[in-house]
Amino acid sequence: MAIDQSTESQDSTPQSSGLYDTPPPELAERAEHARKELEALGATVRFEAKWWGFEVHLNQAAVDAYLEIKDLLADILGEALKEPLSTLVTLAAMAQKVWVQAVSRGYGCKLVSPWISPTMLIPIGINPSEDPNLWWTVLGRNADTGHFQWNEDTMFPAHASAANPAAAVFNSRLILVHRGFDDQRLWWTSFDPDNGWSVDTEFGAHSSAAGPALAVYDGKLHCVHRGHGSDTKLWHTTFDGRGWSADRPLGAHSSSAGPALAVYDEKLHCVHKGASSDSTLWHTTFTSSGGWTQDTPLPRHSTASNPALAVYGGTLHMVHRGSGNDTSLWHTTYTSAGGWGSDNKFRAHSSLEGPGLAVFDNRLYCVHRGHGNGDQNLWWTSYKPGSGPWTDDQKFPGHTSGAGPAVVVYRDKNGTQDQLMVIHRGYGNRAAGTDSAEVQAQIAAEEDAS
Repeated sequence: MAIDQSTESQDSTPQSSGLYDTPPPELAERAEHARKELEALGATVRFEAKWWGFEVHLNQAAVDAYLEIKDLLADILGEALKEPLSTLVTLAAMAQKVWVQAVSRGYGCKLVSPWISPTMLIPIGINPSEDPNLWWTVLGRNADTGHFQWNEDTMFPAHASAANPAAAVFNSRLILVHRGFDDQRLWWTSFDPDNGWSVDTEFGAHSSAAGPALAVYDGKLHCVHRGHGSDTKLWHTTFDGRGWSADRPLGAHSSSAGPALAVYDEKLHCVHKGASSDSTLWHTTFTSSGGWTQDTPLPRHSTASNPALAVYGGTLHMVHRGSGNDTSLWHTTYTSAGGWGSDNKFRAHSSLEGPGLAVFDNRLYCVHRGHGNGDQNLWWTSYKPGSGPWTDDQKFPGHTSGAGPAVVVYRDKNGTQDQLMVIHRGYGNRAAGTDSAEVQAQIAAEEDAS
């Protein structure tokens, strides 16, 4: 019998006469049969008696089939609760369907009631201490209202990351690259409109302690990433549609965070922060004929995380968070003729991690996470030259992340309009390069190794 009785109080006996001490055999048998039927669906329902009340735990599969499993839920509750309480609680649970589905967010929930009000059944999400799963959402025009809006967050089937992912469209395929959650290997997946996201595939021998960067240049998809562990060198690999090339180091270019890539003026541009305690931003370019140029420091631009690049209006734009304790976002531009312009601080936009940039609907969009461990919400703002400064920050409706996002414009073969897609990991404090304690430990390890 799956009834857990809590020992949270000195009086460990649940304070209700509505509980069976030992359920009748026929009710126990029906409950066991219900559990087997639920197991066949991948669902679990568990009743836990407490001294103050009780909890009914449901995993996500049970939430997804909530109305369909009503009778099975009734049988499990009937093993624990006497009538008529069992029937009343079952009916009250069914009335909470919308709330239950709203709070579960892919992890299930528990329905909580005190003995003084057993049909209260407050749904509480069963969220782990952190969520390393990858999620995606899109900004598109609502055909009914004509306005742009973000859809609900959707979780990838089995893709997880400890850092920011990277996304790009290559040969009409949407490609996503990310480091693992509890490993530093690089993984990649692609989107097929007919079959959805592919199974995560491990790179041959490519690893990174931070998030990678992607860009399409000269007929290939390029990926640049820092090394794993104490290896702060930057590495470069390409994808030709069939497989990834061997990793090659970028000469004497190194970073303690992930880089940014963009194609501008027929060159592949890479911008990154320095290694260890060097918060300077550095710039290098690549051509297929000449390889990577020497790293050049930006004049007065620095960061504590990965920057973001995008080409807009014939200019290369960069947005980055500040260095040290400065979590403000900063914006600068680059032209081949004039080099890098001055850094301009956003009015009131801050981020603990590096942002994501993309051009959509003739505006430059910046998406970023909040600026402290207490604010892991995703926020967005947009900019158009000649139309004023960056717009006020807007919070996503229920989207959180422990790291920076990937932002890409995509339309599949069945689509009727371009959409701005944001891909991000879930909430949590273990995002690579995010926690100040982790950063300090990482810097110390890198300096000891050098």
